[in-house]
Amino acid sequence: MPEKEEAGGEELISVGAIVTFLMLLFYMTAGTIIERYHLKFGHEAAYTILVGMAISYGEYLSDNDKLVRLLKFNDNTFFYFCLPPIVFASGFNM
Repeated sequence: MPEKEEAGGEELISVGAIVTFLMLLFYMTAGTIIERYHLKFGHEAAYTILVGMAISYGEYLSDNDKLVRLLKFNDNTFFYFCLPPIVFASGFNM
């Protein structure tokens, strides 16, 4: 029985990785389209946030607790791995 649970966990990690990759791909595509056609309405980050909100709302309605827990924001990961490079890059560029 544990083999099925592990396989399900791997499947959830794959789905989370695919969703994250597709959001990154959308962000880059939106930036390219905005730059190429000189659009004056909005920014690619705003479009990505709106798509992310739509995906989150869809997951909220689907009542799939495993995927929601997987995609939940972990503040420790942000503070230990994401924030220091941002702060150091900002300090270096000053």
